[in-house]
Amino acid sequence: MQRELPALTSDEGKNLPWLALKHVKGLGCVSFKRIVDHLGNPRRVFSIPDEDLARIPGLEARVIEGLRSFSDWDRMRTEMDQLAELGATMISYDHENSPPALAPDARPEAKTVFELVKQSPLQIDEVIEATGLSSAQVSEIL
Repeated sequence: MQRELPALTSDEGKNLPWLALKHVKGLGCVSFKRIVDHLGNPRRVFSIPDEDLARIPGLEARVIEGLRSFSDWDRMRTEMDQLAELGATMISYDHENSPPALAPDARPEAKTVFELVKQSPLQIDEVIEATGLSSAQVSEIL
């Protein structure tokens, strides 16, 4: 099924699809990154046919359904307005001004911590023990 994005201003076109992906039911961080890496632009996710989404390696049917049924664009606009009211700017992980420490694969220890936490809720002392990182390093990552 082919979907169409609502009419977006140029600013919305840059940021709303990134924000929308964050709110898609069933879409986690790994699938989020997999989609963006595969398509190059999150805006495409909301306009390509389901068959093309199904070709993305590892993308589950429930995520495709979540993408297909996403329609909460007004909520996304509200969130963007709230960011603007706070004087905040949204930048994506691939944005030129994204902090280098947040770039994918920039901090392998962060990936380890997130994988541990994702598997089960852990106390910080358990994360420290499992990773060998200091409490300051773990706190900085989390």
